Amino acid sequence: MIENGIGASVRRKEDIRFLTGKGNYTEMLM
Repeated sequence: MIENGIGASVRRKEDIRFLTGKGNYTEMLM
């Protein structure tokens, strides 16, 4: 369960980076 929490945290930071990086949020969802 601990590993899951860490993984979620890392993914969240990556999402924010993409949002402020190039705006490929819609492409990532698709």
